[in-house]
Amino acid sequence: MNLSLKNFSFPLLFTLSLILSPFSSAETSNRVSFGGGVIFLSKTSQYQIEVGAEYEHRLNTFLGLGGQANYLFSSPGIGLLGAPEVFVHPIATDWFLSAAPLFQIGTGAGLSAGARLGTRIPITLGILSLIPTATVDFIGGAHNVILGLGVQI
Repeated sequence: MNLSLKNFSFPLLFTLSLILSPFSSAETSNRVSFGGGVIFLSKTSQYQIEVGAEYEHRLNTFLGLGGQANYLFSSPGIGLLGAPEVFVHPIATDWFLSAAPLFQIGTGAGLSAGARLGTRIPITLGILSLIPTATVDFIGGAHNVILGLGVQI
């Protein structure tokens, strides 16, 4: 019998969030972020500019669910969609680790599927936050690294 952690990750996190929800003192909240950055595509060894948006519905102080989308200004253009995205806030702050299945759509390239892992460290400036981000995509037998800066409302 072949059991893998990847088969149980999302159900385990979801169940854990349901168990921890009653003990959370935080209200649920929503977060929308917009940003841009530089992505390194290992398959073509190129750097490209990208823009993206991310949404998170915070279930409690530990866990959030949402999704994100990116557009790469490459030739041809490439769209990336990560949903559902799981956000884990290990120390109950705005810093998180995230994971999502990832879908890549490109003109003439068809559809590819993979996974995305990411993190961010927000720097609060009153009503807005600046958010340095680091993300790694594993897709199509290659990996992409995104370093970006977002703005959160």
